[in-house]
Amino acid sequence: MAFDNSVTSDPGAPMTIVDACPGAPTNLVAIPLDGAAQISFQAGADNDSAITNYAYSVDGGAFAPLSIPDSQSPITIRNLTPGQTYSVVLRAVNAIGEGADSAPINVSPQPDSDGDGVINVLDAYPNDPNRSVMPVPTTPAFGLLLLAGLLGLLGVRRLRL
Repeated sequence: MAFDNSVTSDPGAPMTIVDACPGAPTNLVAIPLDGAAQISFQAGADNDSAITNYAYSVDGGAFAPLSIPDSQSPITIRNLTPGQTYSVVLRAVNAIGEGADSAPINVSPQPDSDGDGVINVLDAYPNDPNRSVMPVPTTPAFGLLLLAGLLGLLGVRRLRL
């Protein structure tokens, strides 16, 4: 059943409302993961029917709905081969059907050799599952004491003026 939400000037005329498929997602941003891609986006208009899921197409293939329905950004597309570049297009889904296509976005999933959840290109230790980030350089205690002393001296001198 379709409804038309236009308003007429005849108060006796029946009013009809048309629900529509959702608008296209916009502003897509892809983050490569290990064998997957996380896609963030801004949802398109729901056109008076709540968005219930998203469908995606990889490299121009058929659209597939997310297997676990998700109506919020970001979504994760799994089962992608690390090192291969994919073109991904999204569509929102509501009770009426699938909406308009987003602009395509390219993503190249990366490997995570040690399984620590950090892809190799961001992992300081790609072969050590117990470490993934580089240690943060610290200032030696002597340097901090020297800095504190200089700041204190400047503060005292400022007070005397």
